[in-house]
Amino acid sequence: MEVVTNLSVEVSYKKQFLLGVLLLLVIIVAIEGIVRAYDYFNPNCMFIGSEVFQDVDFELKRAICHANDDIIWSDQPFLHLLPNQHLPTVNINSDGFRGTEITKEKSENVYRIFVVGGSTTFGVGTTSDLTTIPGFLQKKFHDTNLNFKVEVINAGIPNANSNHEYQMINDKLVQYQPDLIIMYDGVNDSQKEGPSIDETVQNWKSVCKLGNEKGFETIIILQPGPGTGNRVLTDQEIFYMDAAGDVSPDLVKFDLYAERLVDLNEDCTKTADFRGIFDYIQRPIFFDNWHSGSLGNQI
Repeated sequence: MEVVTNLSVEVSYKKQFLLGVLLLLVIIVAIEGIVRAYDYFNPNCMFIGSEVFQDVDFELKRAICHANDDIIWSDQPFLHLLPNQHLPTVNINSDGFRGTEITKEKSENVYRIFVVGGSTTFGVGTTSDLTTIPGFLQKKFHDTNLNFKVEVINAGIPNANSNHEYQMINDKLVQYQPDLIIMYDGVNDSQKEGPSIDETVQNWKSVCKLGNEKGFETIIILQPGPGTGNRVLTDQEIFYMDAAGDVSPDLVKFDLYAERLVDLNEDCTKTADFRGIFDYIQRPIFFDNWHSGSLGNQI
C-alpha cells in the first residue's frame, strides 16, 4: 500500500508540473499576442495619430513607421545609407540613394541634380519615394516640356549635417558628374552636437568652391520648420514642438544662418531662405517637431 501511495503522489507531482508548464506557455503566448496587437495598432512612431496623416490609410501609416525603423546606414568611411534596401515605402538603390536605379555615367542629354540634406530631404514619414522633396521636384521637371532630361536624385540621409554632406559630396557625389547640387539644411546643424555656425557656413562655402572647381552649380537652401516663419501653428504642431524639448532645433541659430547667407554670394550659384515659405498655408504641415508631410514637401 505504501508503494502505491508513493507512486500516486509522484504521478500527482508530474501532473502538477506539466500543468504548470502548460499554464506558463499559455501566459507567454497571451503576452506575445497582446504585444503584437499593441504594436499593430500603436506602432512606435509619433505621427500615427497626426492630423497631417488623417487621410492616409492606417496600413500605409504602419508601413511608413516600420520602414523608418528598419532603414540601415553607416558612418564609415562617411555617413551613408547601405545600398539595396527595399521596404514597402522606401527603396534605397544600389548606389545608396533613395529611389530608382541610376547610372554612374551620365548621358549628354541629361541634367543631373543631387538634393542633399538630412531626414527632411530623405523623406522620413513620406508615403513613398515619390512624395519626398526630390520626388516632387522630379515630377515637376517630368511634367515640363524640355528638350533634355532632368534627373533628380535624393541623396538625403537621416541625421546628416553639413559636415557629413560636404564629405559625401567631395568623396562620392562628384563621381556621378552632377550639374547641380542643392543643399537643404539647417535643422541638424542647429542641434547642440552639430557644427558651429562658422563651420556650417564654411561647409556650404566649401561645397560651392568645389562646384566651381568640378563644374557643377550649387544652391544652398535654409529650410523651414515650426517657428521659423510667421505661420500660425495648429494646436497639435505646438504640442509636438513643446514635447520635443531639448531636441528641438535652435531657432536663434537659424536667424544667424540667414544673416550669413550673404557670405556665400561670391562662391555659390544661389542661396534661398525658406524659413517663411509656409506662412500663408492654413492646413497642417508638420507631424513632429520638424518633419513635414506630403503637402509640405510638395510646397
